[in-house]
Amino acid sequence: MATDRPATTFADDPLLAAATAPWRIAAPGDRDLNAVFERVGRCLGPWPRSSEILFRITGGDREDRWAVHCGPEGSRSYDAARTDVAADLELIVDATTWWEIACGGLSPLDAFGRGRMRVIGSLTLGRHLAERLGGAASGEDLTSPDERS
Repeated sequence: MATDRPATTFADDPLLAAATAPWRIAAPGDRDLNAVFERVGRCLGPWPRSSEILFRITGGDREDRWAVHCGPEGSRSYDAARTDVAADLELIVDATTWWEIACGGLSPLDAFGRGRMRVIGSLTLGRHLAERLGGAASGEDLTSPDERS
C-alpha cells in the first residue's frame, strides 16, 4: 500500500534534502537568463571532473538552452542555443516553472515530483547542483558585487 510522505520528511533524507531547498537565484520579476546563469556558474564552483549541465527551458514554440561547464578550474555558464552539448545532466522545464524555481517559489524536488521538470543523467552531479544552488535558501548572496551596488 503506497502512502504519501509529507515534504518535511524529505528534508530529513540526506539523499533528497538538498533538492527540497528553494534555489533563489533570481529576484522576483527578474527574467534575464544571462544574469541568472552567470550566478549559477559562480555558485557551482569547482567540480572534480569535467562535466556539462544542460538546462532546456521551453515555452510555446521556443526553447532556451543554457549550459554550465563544471571542472576542477571552476564552473562557467554559456548560451547553448547553437551548440551541441554532450550533457552529463539535463534539466527540462517550461519557462513558468523555471522562473518559479529560480525565484525560490518552487523547490526542484517539488517540480520534479509534480511532473513539471524532467531530469536526465548523473545523480551525483544533480546533487551537487542542488546542494550549491540550495545555499541561496540559507541567505547566501549569489549576486556579484557589481549587481549589489
